Amino acid sequence: MEAYTYPDPRVSRLINQHVVAVQINVKENPDAPARYHAQWTPAIMYQDATGREFRRSFGPLNADQFLAEFAMAHALRHYHDSHFEKSIALLENALEYTKIDPERHAENLYWIGPAKYEHSGDVDELIAGFKVLQRTYSNSDWAKRSRQLKTS
Repeated sequence: MEAYTYPDPRVSRLINQHVVAVQINVKENPDAPARYHAQWTPAIMYQDATGREFRRSFGPLNADQFLAEFAMAHALRHYHDSHFEKSIALLENALEYTKIDPERHAENLYWIGPAKYEHSGDVDELIAGFKVLQRTYSNSDWAKRSRQLKTS
């Protein structure tokens, strides 16, 4: 990632504007994998200033995947803080980054429904979001999760 992902101007701009990056050398800190529950590297953990984690990713990411992961992490941070209106805006914005990655795009579509439902209290918002997901990625794990709620 150091050779291809971080030097990408979009990634470096995002990191410089929004992130306090911490890189731990596991060879120099052999207790780090157990402490952070990250036996495989690279492991990217998205945390707030208090250390509360709201997303993690394992394995190398190219620049587009990194931007998609960050966009989702940023949106889910606001979701888990009950800032649903902000979360909706960020999730809808994240669609631009996740659209080239079916796995992340399906997850992105999944979370839009609950964010809209939590914001409005209207179950039709949730069902509408899940129907879009089910039409677009019918065989994805996220669509399968959404089918637990009867939408018809």
